[in-house]
Amino acid sequence: MLTEISWPDFLRTLGMVLAVYYLIVGLRFHFPVLKALIGHRKRIFHGPGPASGTDPSRILDLANRIREAVQMAGDGHLDNDELGDFLAVVLSEYPLAKGSTERRWLEELLASECAKQGLKHFTSAETDRLWQA
Repeated sequence: MLTEISWPDFLRTLGMVLAVYYLIVGLRFHFPVLKALIGHRKRIFHGPGPASGTDPSRILDLANRIREAVQMAGDGHLDNDELGDFLAVVLSEYPLAKGSTERRWLEELLASECAKQGLKHFTSAETDRLWQA
């Protein structure tokens, strides 16, 4: 057995070799995910990307407004027709969200919030009408 190398030196070297190995393996297999994360981060810091055309903070603001409107209807302050009219007004304040890639997510959010409150389910045609108004 080698007496020139101490156990702490051996473990330190083994740790560095393993770290380099897992770094290479991680980069090799997870490079597309890391690239997407880095690209997404750049888009957040440098403004909206060309695909979406919307600011993420505006999308989150719209999502909060949709939640508030559905909550008001769930509390009995609005009936189904008034909810539709109110949502049409809210959506008209965010015209860039209409053509964005987040539109489907916003429609799913509306459906899930209405289901939680036990309100009318908006069909695809009805949500299109809301976006057009």
